[in-house]
Amino acid sequence: MKNSSIIYSVKEKLLTFMSNYEILENNKVVAAVDQKLTFFKDNIKINSNYGDLTVKGDIFGIDYEIFQGNKVIATASKELFAFTDNYSVNINFEDEAFILCLVVIIDNIKDKRKNNQ
Repeated sequence: MKNSSIIYSVKEKLLTFMSNYEILENNKVVAAVDQKLTFFKDNIKINSNYGDLTVKGDIFGIDYEIFQGNKVIATASKELFAFTDNYSVNINFEDEAFILCLVVIIDNIKDKRKNNQ
């Protein structure tokens, strides 16, 4: 929320094999976040109004980075000794709220994967 108004909302698409989400701004889709299955690891594809973004690193572990092209626009690190999921997020991007939406979505995907094992 910014000045008591909602900036973004997140909608999960249900009944899909892999996790799929939409980020909405004023009820308009501004990004699609899709979990893709590859041969060796899970992959997250982000198609947004900011272009295609890439998540690299240990998505389902502790640390990962979000890229716009070759530029790192955010890093997320999970704090190890916490009773809940706590993250340190460093953002080098004009839309901090958008990046925080992505971090929440990635955490949700990670939790779902952990609960299914």
